[in-house]
Amino acid sequence: MCGRADFYIDEFRKLAQSTDPESSAKAALLFSITELITTGNLTKGYVEPTELLEQTFKKVQVNDCKRSGVLHSFAKTFLLMNEYPYWQLKPKPARRTQHPEFIDDLNTLRQYYYGAELSPEFFPLLQMPAIRKKIRDALKVKR
Repeated sequence: MCGRADFYIDEFRKLAQSTDPESSAKAALLFSITELITTGNLTKGYVEPTELLEQTFKKVQVNDCKRSGVLHSFAKTFLLMNEYPYWQLKPKPARRTQHPEFIDDLNTLRQYYYGAELSPEFFPLLQMPAIRKKIRDALKVKR
């Protein structure tokens, strides 16, 4: 399991150092998820787009705005995370999937998606305090 932890820590370090304008928002969302796990508000490997997660994301992003100088949409960032193998969006079956540019707020996101499932190898790592701390450090997001 330590090998996988090192893999994720390296990936998140790369994300934090990326010049991609959306990278800081993705790092802020991941950091927000670790914050909810730390506080006991996220206990399953399933991430719902809740008001608490959005508020935590905004708080982390504002505190970290110096990295990118831009504040990103929570809803769009939540959708863009689907490019990673540890994040799988769960669309609502009766809805046609929308491109992120058409989903720009929490309510619209909830209309089209239930949430996102974290991979079964990733979530247990996040539950380990020592590994979670290393992941948070790699994301370089300060509270």
